[in-house]
Amino acid sequence: MGNIRMPFENIKDLLTNHKRRPFPSAELGNLVQSLSFTHIIGADFNAKHQTWSRSTNTRGRTLQNFISLNHLKVIASLSPTYWPSHINRHPDTLDFFITNLPNRFSTEIINLNDPASDHTPVLLQIGAHPSLKKSRPTITPGTTNWNKFKDTISNKTTLNIKLKSITDVDQAIAKLTDDIQKAALDSSTLLAI
Repeated sequence: MGNIRMPFENIKDLLTNHKRRPFPSAELGNLVQSLSFTHIIGADFNAKHQTWSRSTNTRGRTLQNFISLNHLKVIASLSPTYWPSHINRHPDTLDFFITNLPNRFSTEIINLNDPASDHTPVLLQIGAHPSLKKSRPTITPGTTNWNKFKDTISNKTTLNIKLKSITDVDQAIAKLTDDIQKAALDSSTLLAI
């Protein structure tokens, strides 16, 4: 298992400053650059963007630009994490994570819906799945000698056949398909496992 280092020094002050202050992208950039490993930053970003929120504001546009430029990902709840008491404000998602986790890690965010604050806590679950290389479909069961395949097809293919009816066309297609499959098998060497 790798080391986990969590630098919490000034993240709260850095990110949760009053929402009218411009988003501190330079400071966040310094933090991200100081993290020379895979990282997850979770916070009340006080930033709205349609990528994770119901609307967009200036802080959200700045944060989204930062996320794009730094090749980061957003992990956000589908349900609101901010529940304002003011009648003119709407529930929204302000609490989320930004990360550079590799794609082999699965993530699930759970909104804990604790009514103790106007912000509900969120839980991030991370799972690792081995990346399995998918084998691509093939009609050759191993290494194929393509010159032998070409010669076999050239010798078996008859071009002067009649194609006057639907049955003639169907039979020609079936023969060509059969010839291709047999040539592929005959021209291939099985790989030892």
